[in-house]
Amino acid sequence: MSLLDTGPLDVDAVPATSARATTTPRAAWRKARLPVLLGAFVVGAAVLQTVLTGHVGANRLDPDAAAPEGARALATLLRAHGVDVRKVDVPSGADDTTVFIPDPFLVNASRPETLSAVAVASEVVVAEAEDAHLTALGVDAKATGVIPERSVDPGCTHPDAVAAGSVYLGGLTYSAGQDAVACYALGGEPAFLELRSPGRRVTLLGSAAFMTNDRLGDDGNAALALRLLARHRTVEWVYPSSLLPASPEEEQSLTDLLPRRLVLAVDELLVAVLLLALWRGRRLGPVVTEPLPVVVRAAETIEGRARLYESAGARDQAANALRAGLRDRLVRVLGLAPDAGRETLVAAVTSRTVKDGPTVDALLYGPPPADDAALVRLADGLDSLDSEVRAQ
Repeated sequence: MSLLDTGPLDVDAVPATSARATTTPRAAWRKARLPVLLGAFVVGAAVLQTVLTGHVGANRLDPDAAAPEGARALATLLRAHGVDVRKVDVPSGADDTTVFIPDPFLVNASRPETLSAVAVASEVVVAEAEDAHLTALGVDAKATGVIPERSVDPGCTHPDAVAAGSVYLGGLTYSAGQDAVACYALGGEPAFLELRSPGRRVTLLGSAAFMTNDRLGDDGNAALALRLLARHRTVEWVYPSSLLPASPEEEQSLTDLLPRRLVLAVDELLVAVLLLALWRGRRLGPVVTEPLPVVVRAAETIEGRARLYESAGARDQAANALRAGLRDRLVRVLGLAPDAGRETLVAAVTSRTVKDGPTVDALLYGPPPADDAALVRLADGLDSLDSEVRAQ
């Protein structure tokens, strides 16, 4: 047996191994938390966008739209009663004209100056107006809350409300001074408010959903809508043209043909992908353990280590490695405790060989060799001592 086999490498070959990490719930959460948070961000942004811009649509309350949320049926009904329905961006506010604003959010987003222009109109019907819109319209009223839309009885003496009866109304509720007429209240909060001042009348509606094609035929919806908008010979229906499809003569880009919400959704996805790329690009990931491509024999490893010792002139490290390897093997062969001390090991080895104690002690614990020849003599002596112990 060669003394170059120093113990830690007792095998003829190094087997290829691979480690498989057991995935714990905590580790799985750490790995997946950022994608989950990004997904939650995208979903939250989409929900927020829907809440904030849900009233914005290409057909909602458009007097020319036949879709369920459009208002073509109401416009047709008004024309049948001799009312001239004009879809405008900015109303003229002329006499004998009713200005109808079905959604001030649309108007404010397209032409903010429109609401201020309506402030001089004598007959105004506006739905879903909040405090900022009311201020721009010059109306002394406040939005007080929101009630669910449902069929509600008038609960007042207003002639138009009494004639219409139950109406699908709700949405925003309002409050104003003593001169206001409040109707269609739910829990004391009216969704219909009429304010009169010299030469002007403004009707506030919590919602215009009862005027859509889908709802117009229910309850007294058509009756109330007709009575509110047919007070004069002309209705200026404020509906910004920027929300309508472009005319065939106008050149359109690809993004112009796509729905606005789809464009916003794609933008959100691009932002999410960019954030995910930045997160994954910070590092290369954990080290992956792979099988060795070749089998390396232990003898070759020992020889390579010996050459490194020789090139560095590290005779003391080489001698310590040889002595430590033999001491470990002798402890196992002699059946001693792993923590057996120097005196115990020397005494046990002396009893199994013809060498005396000082000789054994010098071989196992002596000073470093002075030159290469001394290192060779030490290796031969250790090899001889190992053979003697094993031979007993």
